[in-house]
Amino acid sequence: GPNGGVEASPTEASQAEAPLNRKVNDLFARMTTEEKIGQLTQLSAQDATPELIRKGEVGSILSDTDPADIARLQHIAVTESPLHIPILFGLDIIHGYRTVFPIPLAMAGSFDPKLEQEEAAIAASEASAAGQRWRNCRRGNSPPGWRWCRPWSKARVFTRRGFVGVPRPTQ
Repeated sequence: GPNGGVEASPTEASQAEAPLNRKVNDLFARMTTEEKIGQLTQLSAQDATPELIRKGEVGSILSDTDPADIARLQHIAVTESPLHIPILFGLDIIHGYRTVFPIPLAMAGSFDPKLEQEEAAIAASEASAAGQRWRNCRRGNSPPGWRWCRPWSKARVFTRRGFVGVPRPTQ
């Protein structure tokens, strides 16, 4: 492959994915309309109650930063909800996680791509260490072609590199 690794052919990849695809299709076929809507429902940490999670009415929770609370709610989702689907926990990391950085326009105005990448790597490392695996961050989630100012758009690439390059902590 382009990175020196061995790539599977499309046929091999399809065969490897077949058991997972069957499992997903089976799960989806068993879901009620209410459960499907529940998987599309994102609540804030204050609004996500154990009762809603037990009923399968929560797909993701935004802004819960307490690792013990995340573990407790995740345990409820995978052991007590009807379909045992894990919850996706997310957090907006606009200016960093524990370490706070300047606003996006100021970071982009520095014209320092390495600084952008370092800032994102620090934020990703701190958030990952606290159990956050899904992050909404400035620039990193905006698709190409959006009408952002040029420094913002260009800096987004370096922010993404910073987030992607951070190894996940082992549990």
